[in-house]
Amino acid sequence: IGVSLLGAGANPVSPFTATIEQMMDFSGFGYFAGSLVLTSSLAAIMSTTDSLLIAISQLVSAELFYPLKPDATPAQISLASKVVSAVSMAIALAIAMTKEDGLSALAAIQFGISLQAVPAFLFGLYGSGMLEIHPWVLAGGAWAGAVTCFGVYYGYTESVTPDDFYVDSGMAGLVINVATLVIAEMVFRGAAAVRGGGVGAFT
Repeated sequence: IGVSLLGAGANPVSPFTATIEQMMDFSGFGYFAGSLVLTSSLAAIMSTTDSLLIAISQLVSAELFYPLKPDATPAQISLASKVVSAVSMAIALAIAMTKEDGLSALAAIQFGISLQAVPAFLFGLYGSGMLEIHPWVLAGGAWAGAVTCFGVYYGYTESVTPDDFYVDSGMAGLVINVATLVIAEMVFRGAAAVRGGGVGAFT
């Protein structure tokens, strides 16, 4: 539909919005329907953003702040959650204001970032015995993979030409993720063996 309305050579930043704008120019009903669709899309985006902010603040306050400060009062935990939400929004706003295609770029690496949760998911559910990985190692691998994904995309993939060697940011991050898991786990297990605690002393 977008190609038929906008033309084969059109390359809008947001094909969805451009298509709806064309539909709104057709008639009064098209204007009404387009306004309704755009409003619905904004509501969906706001709902998703709200859920992400709640998830981020809950994760940081419950898994980081409270374990580090178990005697914190409910007011302090609430304040920490609000600070985390404000910082998250500030980062998102900075990306949107500094990058012309900020949302499009984030959508492009969304799968790559989500891919970094796969090792933690698999080892967390099915890892046992020699395949049991320490939680901090899983977290470190995920962080290393996410940072690599961002770095490869913004530093290389985003500006690559058809003649250059293509590197997928998500797969590059996954490779670094798994490599970090293997190396860190070997170091931890070696340290545990040296202390005489055996392989599973740190798990």
